[in-house]
Amino acid sequence: MRIKSIVPYTFWWAAAVSFICSDRKAIFTESFSISSSGHHHRFTPKNAASKYLTHCGVRRMNSSRMSFHRRNTALSMKAMSPPPYPVRVTVMGGGNFGLALSTVVARKGVPTTLLVRSDDVASHINENHRHPRYMSDVALPRTVRATTDKKSALSDATYIIHAVPVQYTRDFLETVKDDIPPNVPILSASKGIETSSLGFMADILKECLGDDRSYAFLSGPSFAREICEGVATAVVIASEDMLLAEDLAELMSGEDFRVFTSRDVIGVEVGGAVKNVIAIAAGMCEGLGLGTNAMSGLVTRGCGEMRRLGIYLGARPSTISGLSGVGDTFGTCFGPLSRNRRFGYRLGKGESPDEIRASMSEVAEGVDTSVALVKMIKERCKGYRLDLKYPILFGVAEIIEGNMKPLEGLKGLMNFPTRMENYDERF
Repeated sequence: MRIKSIVPYTFWWAAAVSFICSDRKAIFTESFSISSSGHHHRFTPKNAASKYLTHCGVRRMNSSRMSFHRRNTALSMKAMSPPPYPVRVTVMGGGNFGLALSTVVARKGVPTTLLVRSDDVASHINENHRHPRYMSDVALPRTVRATTDKKSALSDATYIIHAVPVQYTRDFLETVKDDIPPNVPILSASKGIETSSLGFMADILKECLGDDRSYAFLSGPSFAREICEGVATAVVIASEDMLLAEDLAELMSGEDFRVFTSRDVIGVEVGGAVKNVIAIAAGMCEGLGLGTNAMSGLVTRGCGEMRRLGIYLGARPSTISGLSGVGDTFGTCFGPLSRNRRFGYRLGKGESPDEIRASMSEVAEGVDTSVALVKMIKERCKGYRLDLKYPILFGVAEIIEGNMKPLEGLKGLMNFPTRMENYDERF
């Protein structure tokens, strides 16, 4: 009996060794470190065999047989190389969310470099462990080092976190792309749609940095200040490369910061973009003094438009109803720290979009995204009277462009023809 129980495990270890030995670049270390497609997976000997076999395209069905399957991603068969040690993370972007994610990673004991634009800002952070402008009352971990030197910040990074606003991303990446090592994975924390290309972050990153690396996308109800203050937060990381998503989740998760994973990149991106537009509408509702009933109805109907658009673009309904969709929408629409909600509130009070923009020191992503979103819907979505399918999204864009007043937009919504709540559902 003992011999029979040992045989399957001996077989799996032998299979793992044969796979490993077939690649001269693969090496054994005490923790059985493996790197694939530029990002780094660190396994313990206990689970090294099964995870390595799974990564190579071998799925264990039971103790006596295996099923070989072809993986569609281009990641599984790329050359392997040992990861740098220790793991190092570079965060591109010194705004509120860049500071928050730097804090998350540094609290896990990982050396973290913050790439900023100003030498004065970098010196202030390194000397005082605080940002001189953003959340200046919040102390950063001492393991966060700021610099303006792109080459030194990026050359030895194991993972790179992108926290630059969407509308500035393309120009920024053009200045750093030659300093980003090949195959190093990128985690994007930016949300929205680019006004020039009408593309999501996944489109922009691949156009600027190529398809030869893995990308992941973080979203969910996560205000930067609350993250820095250690308030419990839950987010989701989506990637076509689930090994990368799992590694990042393990890297960033802690007692106060919980990371879930998903394969639904488009669902996470749609939720992250649309929720900011809905938040502007919710802020206008509050600015007009319309009460809780109106705001609750508006946000709910906005989530319905998010679901409709997401499903049309290929998202899973469960993603839209999860952290990156409805969850992030609730936080942004009802949370006091939301820039997009504040922007909408001021619109409801009678200020013009230009006046509000001129007085804000931070970017409200939903403003530009609202206009880009309507253009994208008209370009990608087929159908008659799209404004009837997405009345809130179209209405916010009209108000941002100065073609309509907030109160006029609300009256337009209330005068819609009577119909089923979810008229596009067949059953």
